[in-house]
Amino acid sequence: MHTVSPVTIETPDGVKRELRFTLGARKRIAEIFRMQMTEALNKLGDGAIPGILWALLHDSDGKPPEVSITWLEENLPADAATELHAAIMSAVVQGKTSKKDIEDLLRAIQEARKPTTLASGPSALRSSESQAQNSGMDSSSAKSTPESEPTKNNVVN
Repeated sequence: MHTVSPVTIETPDGVKRELRFTLGARKRIAEIFRMQMTEALNKLGDGAIPGILWALLHDSDGKPPEVSITWLEENLPADAATELHAAIMSAVVQGKTSKKDIEDLLRAIQEARKPTTLASGPSALRSSESQAQNSGMDSSSAKSTPESEPTKNNVVN
């Protein structure tokens, strides 16, 4: 049997923390989002990162981290999304591929997807639609108020 190989990240408070992708983490992700991790990332884009990180930050006894999902949402810089996504993916593969290698690959994909010209005129997206698309969300379902922190009491199994 394989062992869990944690991947270390540094959170905005300067603390080095371990990401552990375990069956417990998968269960917590499903409880938080009411869907699996890949579906959450597809539907919410970078907005899913704080919840996924929180689920992976539990220790080997299942003890939650000293930071909340809300704290992560409000303190993780938006420009760190690629780096954080790479750390999550490295944890998923138990560190077999480094955070740096995954981050380099993600950045290359982002660079390849950049449009060469900007759209203009009547066919250009309104800014609200553009922002929703960039975040991976449908603009018609974007919420203006944040949801409360998930707990086992308000999660349907």
